[in-house]
Amino acid sequence: METTIVFVHNSDLTSDENNAAANTADYVPLIVDSESKKEKKSCKNLIYALDIVLSLFIFGPLVSFYWNSTWEFLDLFFFVNEPEMSNFICWILGLLIIFPTYLFQKSFEGLNTCFERSTSLRSKLFQIVIRICYIYTLGIGVLLQWRGLWNLIDIFFFKDWKRQMYLSLICIAFLSLTRATKILLSNPFILYRDNYSQFYTGVSRHRFEVFKKYYFYILLN
Repeated sequence: METTIVFVHNSDLTSDENNAAANTADYVPLIVDSESKKEKKSCKNLIYALDIVLSLFIFGPLVSFYWNSTWEFLDLFFFVNEPEMSNFICWILGLLIIFPTYLFQKSFEGLNTCFERSTSLRSKLFQIVIRICYIYTLGIGVLLQWRGLWNLIDIFFFKDWKRQMYLSLICIAFLSLTRATKILLSNPFILYRDNYSQFYTGVSRHRFEVFKKYYFYILLN
C-alpha cells in the first residue's frame, strides 16, 4: 500500500471562497504512514520483544551455566588448599590470555580475510576451528580474570557490609564520571551476536555499534 499524502492549509481562513483563491504555496503536505509501514513497525517491535525473551531466558542462563560449571571446576581442582595462590594465578593467567588476544587482533583479522578469499573446504574448516579456539580461549581468559580478582577481593578486602556499600558507591560514582556505566551490564547477561567480518575485533565498552542487518537487536545496548 502506498504512502498517503494529505495537504493541509496554512492560513486561518475558513471560507470556501478564500480557500479556493489561496495559492497552492499556502498548502503544506502532511505525510501519513501507510499500513505497510505500520506493519513493519509492529514486526520490529515483535522481534525486539522476542530478542529480550531469548536473551533473558535462553542465552543468558546458558552463559551462566557455563561460567558456573567452569568456576566450580577451578574451585574443586585448582590449588584447593591454597585459595590465595589459586585466585592470584587465575587473575594473572586471565591477563596473560586477554592481553595478547586483543594486541594481535588485527593479525587474526588478516588471517580470517585470507580464509574468506579461499574457496577450498580445508581452508573453511580451518577457519571454523580457529574461530572456536579463539573465542573459547578468550572466554576462559575473561572467566579466569573475573574469578581471580573477585575471590581476592573477598579474601583481602572489606568483610563488613558497610565498607562494601561504600566501595560500591565509590565505584558507581567513578564509572558515572568517566561515562563508563554500561560496564556494569557486562557478562553474562548480554547477548553479543557474532559478526564474522569483525570477529577478532574487541568491542569497545564506550562505543558499541549495533549492526542493523541483524535479525535480532542486541539486548541492553
